[in-house]
Amino acid sequence: MQQILGYKEWRYFQVVIERTQIACSQSNNDIGYNLGVNTKIVNTVVSTKPVIDYKLSRYACCLIVQNVNFKYKVVSL
Repeated sequence: MQQILGYKEWRYFQVVIERTQIACSQSNNDIGYNLGVNTKIVNTVVSTKPVIDYKLSRYACCLIVQNVNFKYKVVSL
């Protein structure tokens, strides 16, 4: 979803995820159900490292789109 919405770096998209979690809790919905956190192990050239991955509900996807930066062309369309 990060790439589809035009975010090239995870650190910028992670801010959107954090805003989505806040919006989800403020609407009295379960964050754990809508934004399930998984940890994946990714192999790099030198070693392996854990990477955070999210399993998103349809509601969480809608909240993410509402919380993205509208300066990206894909989102503004």
